[in-house]
Amino acid sequence: MDLNSNSFDTPSTSQPHMHHSLCNFCPHDDALHGNHDAFMIHEPEPMGPFQYTYLLNLCLTPNMDAYLAEAPFSDDVYALPIHLQRLLMEAKEEVVLERTRGQAETTHPALERLKRVRGFCWLRSDADVANLMSTLVELVADDDELERIVS
Repeated sequence: MDLNSNSFDTPSTSQPHMHHSLCNFCPHDDALHGNHDAFMIHEPEPMGPFQYTYLLNLCLTPNMDAYLAEAPFSDDVYALPIHLQRLLMEAKEEVVLERTRGQAETTHPALERLKRVRGFCWLRSDADVANLMSTLVELVADDDELERIVS
């Protein structure tokens, strides 16, 4: 073995090693060909469809009362924070009770709070559905702001 030579036993960039897609230490072909994003850490993209479908539909419907009365809760409602779950259930109960009794009630506190949440989301999203989806995700993740709006 010649100690003066600079040929160390390093992996070749043309033949990636077993975990080259996860490796952030050695250069690979994509970095050599001008793709400098190979060394950037990217957040994973969310998998699957939008996770708060019922809440999104509730914000998009023109008649919230009818939607609450007719649409059953989907599984995604139970993934929401407890404040929002309770608000949805109370608003649905108010609407269904009013329809079964056949008389219009003057006050719907839970429904009014739910409409306030919808109004806040539409305002914050600039009335854009794509922004509305991200606004809903942010609102669900921020318990303090959600509690402030709901109460």
